[in-house]
Amino acid sequence: PDIAEARRIFERLSLEIEALLARHGNPLAEDLHVATCPMVDGNRGARWVQQGTVVDNAYFGAAMLRCGEILQTVTAQP
Repeated sequence: PDIAEARRIFERLSLEIEALLARHGNPLAEDLHVATCPMVDGNRGARWVQQGTVVDNAYFGAAMLRCGEILQTVTAQP
């Protein structure tokens, strides 16, 4: 029910997923992308992992769906 708490949990989860990808690689058949939005949490910024190269801002949803940028691509494993 608390969107701020949901965002904090999502951020922690996203960082853990990034760490797993860095350690073990991408197990999927398609590339994954690390994206960031500098406006999250009072302009502190946050990151997330997503499919596709068009920013799909998980923090702001429809209000600012394309806010952010792709930082890196985690290539799919053959």
